[in-house]
Amino acid sequence: WSFSVQGMIAQLVIPQTKIIKDKVLLIPNVNLSPIEVEKLKEALELCDLDVYALPDLSDSLDGHLGVKQGSLSSGGISVEAIKALGDAGLVITIGRSVKKCGELFLEKNAQTTHLHFDSVIGLEASDAFYRKILAYCGLKKPHSCIQRWRSRLQDTLLDTHFSLGKAKVIIADEPDSAYGLSKALMETGTTCEVFISQRSEIQSAFTCNVLVGDFEDVEQKLPVYDAIISNYHAERLARKHHKAVLIRGFPNYEQVGMGLRNNILYEGSCHFLCEFANILNHHFETIHHH
Repeated sequence: WSFSVQGMIAQLVIPQTKIIKDKVLLIPNVNLSPIEVEKLKEALELCDLDVYALPDLSDSLDGHLGVKQGSLSSGGISVEAIKALGDAGLVITIGRSVKKCGELFLEKNAQTTHLHFDSVIGLEASDAFYRKILAYCGLKKPHSCIQRWRSRLQDTLLDTHFSLGKAKVIIADEPDSAYGLSKALMETGTTCEVFISQRSEIQSAFTCNVLVGDFEDVEQKLPVYDAIISNYHAERLARKHHKAVLIRGFPNYEQVGMGLRNNILYEGSCHFLCEFANILNHHFETIHHH
């Protein structure tokens, strides 16, 4: 994913020396769902920014009834628009795996500002995102709807703390996603242990125990944990060991609405924490009755 984006920037973007301050290139990592890319674009547009995502999956959700099945998803960003990105005043990278993409873009235009975020899940990460964006735009405070969602997230952190704060959770996912999810859960007091499938620069940023491993390693540790957050294959382990499970990551064969699942910024973080707290509450109740 990252190498593909780097390739597009290197081969297609025409170098520029001037910038358009409110023109933004958003580079999401592989874990962001189409709706999350759309939510990021909307958040930036509320600051009067003109946003281009590379790649842009956000249009691939729109109603396709009556359109015949295609081998490629619809929507996206045109080649012409990619070539013309060189005058973007701001490039934003979300996830450590795509940080190099933003650094590479600066070779096309040294005047461009690069803002990088390892995660945009949870209160701290969302605060950091808006703080930097507002500073870039010269704005004192975010749009009122953003402020309202921040207040709701504060309430959600308090409400979910009672179940999430006593939970011990294994997260087995792609590094960028695992980092964001663990950071958000630890804000509620959750004890997390993380397994990632390959080494990553983000490893050093984790504040909980992180190991490179696979499902065999996960299964050895699972008995002393309450829940697992991972892809569809974790369901089998959760059933076998009577643990709660929250499906995140690839693949997910069974659930519908994956492209509509939003975990990011204040709004998505509320949805994520509530969904997981409800799953855990149900799990603890079931164990108690048995």
